[in-house]
Amino acid sequence: MGHDLSKYVDPIIVVINALVEKESTNSKGLSSNRTTTIAPNYNSGELDSSLDVTTLISTLLEDAERKFKSKDYTSYVSLLQQTSNLGSAFAAAKLGSIYLHGLQNSSASKTSSFKDIISSDCELSAQNYFLALKLINLINYTLWDMNLILEVIIGITELYRYQLDRESDFELWDDGITILKQFDSTLNESQFIRFQTHENNQLRKALRVHILFNLANTKELDRDFVDALRIYQDCENIGLTSISFSADKLIKKSHTKVRLLQKNFEKGIPNVLPICVQCDFEPKDTKEIWKLLVCAKCQQKFNYYTKNLPPHDYFQKYIWERLSLISFEHDKCVFEYVVDPKDCNSFGGIHGGFIASLIDIVSSAVIVVFQDKYFKSGGVSTDMAISYVSAARAEDTLLIESMVFKIGKSLTNTHTILKQKNSGKVIAMGQHTKFNVDSKI
Repeated sequence: MGHDLSKYVDPIIVVINALVEKESTNSKGLSSNRTTTIAPNYNSGELDSSLDVTTLISTLLEDAERKFKSKDYTSYVSLLQQTSNLGSAFAAAKLGSIYLHGLQNSSASKTSSFKDIISSDCELSAQNYFLALKLINLINYTLWDMNLILEVIIGITELYRYQLDRESDFELWDDGITILKQFDSTLNESQFIRFQTHENNQLRKALRVHILFNLANTKELDRDFVDALRIYQDCENIGLTSISFSADKLIKKSHTKVRLLQKNFEKGIPNVLPICVQCDFEPKDTKEIWKLLVCAKCQQKFNYYTKNLPPHDYFQKYIWERLSLISFEHDKCVFEYVVDPKDCNSFGGIHGGFIASLIDIVSSAVIVVFQDKYFKSGGVSTDMAISYVSAARAEDTLLIESMVFKIGKSLTNTHTILKQKNSGKVIAMGQHTKFNVDSKI
């Protein structure tokens, strides 16, 4: 990305200039519902508070370059932070790179030793990279700097592959995945593709390779090997870009992943094709086969919810009668649910309270199925945190994935994701904490 910041024209500056020019030719003024800058108070005497945002960003970038050249790295990072707060995607991306790799100062000695000025911090790096993408997403895609976006997503890929931990950085990880999915959706729009030059379309391919690889890697870490294999294949099918060495490496890595996952699936397929003795059902693929292979102990525990529901529990009865079990393991359950008009609010979207009930009931089931000596009764709720991401309408088919995140003697924590089956779009995510009451029963 380099350090010659004064020559860089931030996309946000282009947007601001366009708005100012439009305002000067329109006597009625300009009204905008989109916030493109976040302008804190810098009236501290160091900067002229009368400057407009465009000039402030340019001035801060020039000052940051001078501080870097004079090796005043603390001031350099501080100025980048101020510029990022004003809405500079480039400054946020630069901070992401700094915190990913750290800053070192070489000494004048012949040993060429290095001293850490700023240590690497993967959490701060991820936060700044994600902020850069959010700021870019506020800009009309016709003004996107594709090279800048690629540099940001290359950094994010490095974080996902080598720095972040799927379990301990769960929320930060999922936040980034949500942003990457939004960008992938835009990159796939036919209007976006038609607008781009040949070079930008090659960059678009490289971006999609990185995004799909990160999505597939996440599925693999979550042990969702079927989806992981499918996304790795999508990544491989994009083909070599000839414009990004890092993307081409991921294409080759995806090819290896596909072969390994397919090999593991083949090892796990029984030699005798299972056929149901009652209905002569013959499974056609690996996923269908493994749905049939559930031990009696797990099935007995799961039947507690499906066959022994108390008659007075209206919510459990109403929801369970319309849930379809797709698969379950010792720590994960996957269901399908078709949204009914009765589940929707006055705006036609699935009601937030109903989503909370779905998460409550499904996550309680996965706790019971979990192979653990505690929580045989499912426990009682102590806390629920739900993020509502997008809407679902009546007749939409939802995939509900719930897994045990942590479990102990007294408390357990589950994570549940609701997605649209066809598009894969996330509807809501919820964390559910329950308290063990086995001793009370």
